[in-house]
Amino acid sequence: MVHDQPAQYEHTRWLNGPYLTEVMGLELLREDDWIAVDSRADEESRVLDVLSRSGDFVAVVNIDRSFRRLIERRLVLEEVARREVHRHPQVRRQTPA
Repeated sequence: MVHDQPAQYEHTRWLNGPYLTEVMGLELLREDDWIAVDSRADEESRVLDVLSRSGDFVAVVNIDRSFRRLIERRLVLEEVARREVHRHPQVRRQTPA
């Protein structure tokens, strides 16, 4: 199907250390808050690796430490908690008294 709409283009800045520091601040991404991609690791190992870090964000880097992506650790933790609740049907939501 052909549309008569003008093409849209996007551009952004490359993510690098100085830019992340500028945007996120020094405290949000610590030196040990990164993991290297390991294609041999299963999903559970990767999730545990992310959750074992202490920062709010975890950088995923290639073996040569080039940046690949940034993960918000809290979102991973919430997803793990959601899966665990569904695995255990005896756990019920309780309303505060």
